[in-house]
Amino acid sequence: MNNETHTCVYCGQPATHQFKNGKWCCCEKRQSCPANRERVAKAITLRHNEAKEKYGTGFFSKGSLIGRSEIHVSHGDHVCVYCGGHADYQLKNGNWCCHEKKNSCPEIKRKNAEGVKKAHQGKPEWFNKDTHHVSWNKGLVMPKGDFTCQFCGIEFLNRDKAFRTYHERHCEKNPDALPIHKRVFTEKDRKVLSERAKRNKIGGYENGCKGGHGKKGYYKGFYCMSSWELAFVYYHLSQQHPIEQCREHFEYFLDGKKRTYTPDFKIDGVYYEIKNYMRPETQSKIDQFPKDKKLVLILGESENKKYIDFITEREGPDFCKRLYEH
Repeated sequence: MNNETHTCVYCGQPATHQFKNGKWCCCEKRQSCPANRERVAKAITLRHNEAKEKYGTGFFSKGSLIGRSEIHVSHGDHVCVYCGGHADYQLKNGNWCCHEKKNSCPEIKRKNAEGVKKAHQGKPEWFNKDTHHVSWNKGLVMPKGDFTCQFCGIEFLNRDKAFRTYHERHCEKNPDALPIHKRVFTEKDRKVLSERAKRNKIGGYENGCKGGHGKKGYYKGFYCMSSWELAFVYYHLSQQHPIEQCREHFEYFLDGKKRTYTPDFKIDGVYYEIKNYMRPETQSKIDQFPKDKKLVLILGESENKKYIDFITEREGPDFCKRLYEH
């Protein structure tokens, strides 16, 4: 082990750190060495004195580098390089500062404030931060009483048409704001909804089949109301089963009213119904189906998975676009 002692090349004190260039120093960084800091301060003072003689004292702002360069740095004591006060924190760049963050130093704050004022000089009035972003309706009070909700009595401005319309539609005291399954529709309401559904082509019967929201289309003479029905037809046609589209109507009663029901398909005298989920009317159809006939309900994704996997393996996931007749 080498016990040779080394001396700092800047201040002559015992050295503890060696730099990449081979020189030894008493501090981990060269800028932290007291002698080197004093030498740099003197060099700055000399340059600024030359600049003062050439450009005049107005070239420098108050509290610039001239003041801090004339500070005497003693061993073991640190001075803030920005304001000249006592420094307790050393920054990552090796400089010492009176605060943990440079921007908290009073001298840095003063310079930043002067820079902001200088940036606002010559700018239009609206650019000034004192008058910028002032709302046009600051201090004004919104009048009320132009409109009153017919259900709860809350007052609105007449110009707030969209908001008051939304409020009335969803008001807690509005009976029509209840969920669809809890609403009580009059005959007039039912007629309006029926006309709207016909106009928008929602529900009803299409080509002898029930309406719905599935992907509809023709496939080899079969009119399918969903992708699941298409997969069911595709599977049985591939297996050469005698599948046909059901055209028969069966009667059942729901809520004391007589209704008609048509299953989806028929194979060898057995009727098939494909559903996504069980509804109250679906259960009524099953319970009141003729006892001398057989109805098979294929319910949910789990029971339709067999047909979906079969058609997907042969036609791909976009089988509806590929198979439907356009």
